[in-house]
This record gives sequence, C-alpha cells and structure tokens, in this order.
Amino acid sequence: MTPLAEVMESVFILAWGAGLCGWLYGTRFWMGMWIVRFDRKKYPPRYRRKALVGYSIFVGAIAVGFVAGGIAELWGGGWR
Repeated sequence: MTPLAEVMESVFILAWGAGLCGWLYGTRFWMGMWIVRFDRKKYPPRYRRKALVGYSIFVGAIAVGFVAGGIAELWGGGWR
C-alpha cells in the first residue's frame, strides 16, 4: 500500500469511530424523547438539539469516510 493509501485508511478508521460515537450520542437523546412520545413537558429542552448534533456528527463522519476511501482508491493505488 502506498503512504497515501495508508494515511487514508487511518482517516477512514477514525471517521468510522467518530461516526459510531456520534450515532450513539444522538441516539441517547433521541430515545429519551421517543420514550415519552415527544411530549415537551417530560424531557429537557436541549435533548432535540443534542440529538441533532449527534446525528450531524454521524453524517459528517460518513462523508469524510467516503472521501478518504475515494482518495485512497483514485490516487493512493487502492486498498490492499
């Protein structure tokens, strides 16, 4: 594997880990709202924003993973 492909593999793995953490963070707050059927009186007001932040991190990490994989395939000689 070329040095560029090795770096992109590391970026891909880190993005995967960040995506997992973002998904878990968002789900922790989303499930709290879902359990009380989205009744605003029963869950703290910041839960919606925290869930959105967590899922945004997840989507961003997936995008970074796709870009890292594309760079490794096109300019790094591919995964081996």
